[in-house]
Amino acid sequence: MCGDTIALVLSDLMMPVMGGEALLRAMRARGLTTPVVILSGYPLEGELVGLKTQGLAGWLLKPPDLDDLARLLTQALESTAPQMAE
Repeated sequence: MCGDTIALVLSDLMMPVMGGEALLRAMRARGLTTPVVILSGYPLEGELVGLKTQGLAGWLLKPPDLDDLARLLTQALESTAPQMAE
């Protein structure tokens, strides 16, 4: 987080009240482009196309390997970082 800006949202797919998919839709409906990474105990093959259309930055099965999680979070953050002029 830089100042008051949230750099990335890491969410579970299944949560009480609002799951990760509903969270992603609500964020996009409000015009928020913050990258979202979802963790799930269930394979997302059926939902993956719709989630990617909503701008999902990535997902991993739970429990994630920490190296895989670090790599995915780095990729998601780098894809939204402002590019430096050379």
